[in-house]
Amino acid sequence: MHKKTLGSVRDAGGEWLVKLKRNAPRLYAECEAQTVGDPLSVSDTTERTRGRVVRRVVEVYAPPAWRGDWPDIGRVVRVTRSGARDGGAYERTGLYVTSRTDGAAVLGEVIRWHWHVENRLHWCKDALQNEDAGGVRSKAGAAVLSLIRGATLSVLRHNGEWSPTAARSRLANRVGTMLAILRT
Repeated sequence: MHKKTLGSVRDAGGEWLVKLKRNAPRLYAECEAQTVGDPLSVSDTTERTRGRVVRRVVEVYAPPAWRGDWPDIGRVVRVTRSGARDGGAYERTGLYVTSRTDGAAVLGEVIRWHWHVENRLHWCKDALQNEDAGGVRSKAGAAVLSLIRGATLSVLRHNGEWSPTAARSRLANRVGTMLAILRT
């Protein structure tokens, strides 16, 4: 299984982070088994954002003995997020593997950055701009449209429009305003 198929993030230094999913059952089971013992490092943080309290417990473990096609796994990371949302309690646990060997606090920030990118770019392009259902048949065409969608988000955010949905509503049929934004 290739790292990219699992949603990997590679930084400028070549280090990578992958959120494990159950579509890689042996690797998932091996990494899950690693989280039974004592972690090498733990970070426990709580923050209040948008009217809710979120607790994140990041636990870092040694890599599993079996790594399959993943010989450069440096750590297994378990993240448990809990809190209250929409009046109800929730708890979510995710497993990650990474080539990094940092402690829990650093790896927790790397994982948060991964989700920051996912939520601010990929989700906007998929859910709001319907990128995955684009119907473009050629790779070149899909790449060009993806660049245009990304540039659109960048231009909107550069001009203080943090919600693409609100920007679409506000700018609909306002060609002059859209052109003014593109000139900045």
